[in-house]
Amino acid sequence: LYPLDRYLWLLGIIISLWLFFLYHHGVYRSRRLERFRHIISRYLMASFWSIFSLFGLAYLFKITFLSRSFLFFFLLLSLSLFIVKEGLVILALRRMRQKGYNIRYLLIVGTGKRAQAFAASILKKRVLGLPIVGFIDEDADLLGKEIMGIKVLGQLKDIPRLLRDM
Repeated sequence: LYPLDRYLWLLGIIISLWLFFLYHHGVYRSRRLERFRHIISRYLMASFWSIFSLFGLAYLFKITFLSRSFLFFFLLLSLSLFIVKEGLVILALRRMRQKGYNIRYLLIVGTGKRAQAFAASILKKRVLGLPIVGFIDEDADLLGKEIMGIKVLGQLKDIPRLLRDM
């Protein structure tokens, strides 16, 4: 490895490559519903393409001091930091949601099998911060009744009023 000052001018190129590939692989969109391993796989793909591109640029512009050991070390360090950062962010968001912050409330339209299956899947994952406020259904006989412990709040025509009152 060469002294660090030989690599500093590459920082702009490296950061640009990282930003492009992280964006391209969806790292900057909401990942509330994604599993941790899927998030990590996005980082792995972005990292691979960033390093691969950097190798290509080094070859094209004959940058001889950019060694494979430096790139390998850079890849390991950056991936480690990304994984630690993501883990800390997920833990922080879970704590915030337990305290009532970063919550998105759900109003489920329908009371049929699919609506109940959807509600059951959301109820299993409370750490997502998606509490179910109620169901909406066109059947007026269901109004006020509970399905899976969740109240039927109204019909489709009631949605604007319900959203205003929440």
